[in-house]
Amino acid sequence: MVLTSQGGSAAEPKPGRASFCGELGGGHVWVYTKSVKRRDLEKRLAECGWYFLRSGGRHDVWTDGSREEAIPRHREVNERLAQAILRRACEN
Repeated sequence: MVLTSQGGSAAEPKPGRASFCGELGGGHVWVYTKSVKRRDLEKRLAECGWYFLRSGGRHDVWTDGSREEAIPRHREVNERLAQAILRRACEN
């Protein structure tokens, strides 16, 4: 769903969190993005043979023994970021 700062909306609300996307047509635009629970992302990493290595400043670091991947330490991770992490991690 796209909401404008003038109060109009383009569609019914979808599940997700609103984030600022920039300016379009003179008004601010908010775009709803989907998110994935971090524990679900970590579960999928474990299924691909990855394991927790260490905690960083704002990220947890997971490894498969040869590669490392930083996972944001938030309750929810942006769906596109989660897909990118899994694509890199689960490739053979």
